[in-house]
Amino acid sequence: LHSQNQHTLARLTTMPSSTGVACVLLLAVVVALAGVAAAAEGTDSAVFLDDNGDLHITSKPGMAVIVNNVNISALLDRLAVLESIVFPTTTTTSTTSTSTTSTSTTLSPFAARLVINSTDRSACTGAWKTASTNIGTLCLRVDSVPGCGSIFVTPSRPYTTVTGWVTLYQFGSCDAFAPDAAFATVGDSLSIWASSSNTILWDYAVGITAYDGPSPHQGRCPASGGSFPSAALSTFWSCASGTSASDNLVNQELYSTPLFGPTKSFTRTLLNSSTDQIELRICLDQDAANENIYVGEVFIQAT
Repeated sequence: LHSQNQHTLARLTTMPSSTGVACVLLLAVVVALAGVAAAAEGTDSAVFLDDNGDLHITSKPGMAVIVNNVNISALLDRLAVLESIVFPTTTTTSTTSTSTTSTSTTLSPFAARLVINSTDRSACTGAWKTASTNIGTLCLRVDSVPGCGSIFVTPSRPYTTVTGWVTLYQFGSCDAFAPDAAFATVGDSLSIWASSSNTILWDYAVGITAYDGPSPHQGRCPASGGSFPSAALSTFWSCASGTSASDNLVNQELYSTPLFGPTKSFTRTLLNSSTDQIELRICLDQDAANENIYVGEVFIQAT
């Protein structure tokens, strides 16, 4: 842009857009020039469009530049400030041939990802709900009768590896892999599955430490003398208890000890890639007044 007697407006086909005052000034000039009707006086004035698409307005010293009955001489001088403005740009990397154009796109490194924590419990929907407790807001099953409740994560592409961890809290007398449990394969637990193929990825079981009946009790975790899980789980499980030897196992009590957490993370690598939904399944063999599992945190990702 030139601001003295010769005024060169921006190349109309390539001028970048802007915001604020600069955009308003430029738009006003472009709109005015769309209906340009210049009657330049004398041989020292001219209006022309050059081969590069630049519109030139040249005037004699002191002569006004009139466009649609508006004197834009001062405006053209002020437009020179646009030369110092840095416009935001978006860079796209592309490869072009005579027949095709391809643009590279950076994909997420995760085929699926789920995060539940104290600031985001939006995934606790469907068969899960949130509840305010003495520990804070936690997630749990909607149903209060014995059974399972699941939430699902849909992958965006095939995956072969799933990693993650959970933080759970025990309510009442969860009894891990007790053989009389209706869900003895996974026990009272939060288990993680590749859903359609019913492939177990990991099982986080919750047991008891103290019991007011005969000892040893089968509902304890295996490390405390309780029953071991079904062979179907192989080694893909962890077990912990939120109770201590001094607890009286009051059924209506939510124990404040966090179970598992990042130090008990898992990694499962599948033999073949999968597009199965990743299922998080809470199962309990007694009603919610007797036992329950509350979810504090979940971190799952598939690649």
